[in-house]
Amino acid sequence: MTDRSTFARAGALGIAALLATLVTGACADPGPAKSRPTTVTPDSARDARVQAQFSAWDGSHKGLTRYVKQSLDRPQSYEHVRTTYDDRRVNLVVTMVYRFRGTTGAMEKGTIKAVVDLDGKILEITSRTP
Repeated sequence: MTDRSTFARAGALGIAALLATLVTGACADPGPAKSRPTTVTPDSARDARVQAQFSAWDGSHKGLTRYVKQSLDRPQSYEHVRTTYDDRRVNLVVTMVYRFRGTTGAMEKGTIKAVVDLDGKILEITSRTP
């Protein structure tokens, strides 16, 4: 046997051993999962209800965004800037800053503040500019 064939055979055996290790490691039963308990507490369920109201993409409040877009002359021009909220335990006070194309065609900045319930329903618009 030549040195070249010896190296080729050793390389092939090494690759086969590596693949066997990867396959058996991926298919092996890891045993019982060691993670935190998955019990749902009232606070975690409430937090989930609150977080479901906000877009995971840009943080905007879904219901308030829908409300603002319906009131704009050019809803396609709506751009979310930022949203903050104050959790009052029984409801949330959400403040959203956004941009939109006004009647003159220039981009304008608007702000809306609303009281919403824990399911995202708008209860009251407390302020809005413009």
